[in-house]
Amino acid sequence: MIGSSFIVFLPFIYSVSTLKKGEYNYSYKFYSVWAPFSLGVMNMVSLFLARQFDLTPRMRYLVMGLLGATITFSFVKLFNIYNRINTIKYGVFIYSLYFFVFNVILYNLDQYV
Repeated sequence: MIGSSFIVFLPFIYSVSTLKKGEYNYSYKFYSVWAPFSLGVMNMVSLFLARQFDLTPRMRYLVMGLLGATITFSFVKLFNIYNRINTIKYGVFIYSLYFFVFNVILYNLDQYV
């Protein structure tokens, strides 16, 4: 459940709220429902992978941060989710965001809450 908690998806919601209308091809309402759902699913997948491959918590979140960012980046490019996107800048941003969310927020919530 921690994967879909408010503190986990807040950085994603905030980053989308800073975009101007017309820079993205989806509704903010849809995204505000999809973000916590997809992050919760990714967290469950990371738990499954950790159990299957005997991963430490740190390795679990590192792998899932990279995997989640790669899936999101691929989805964004494949379906042209954003208009006029700088691919390199977006790639750095999305990998940094996923690394922060999975390796700082989720890891600490999992360890200390």
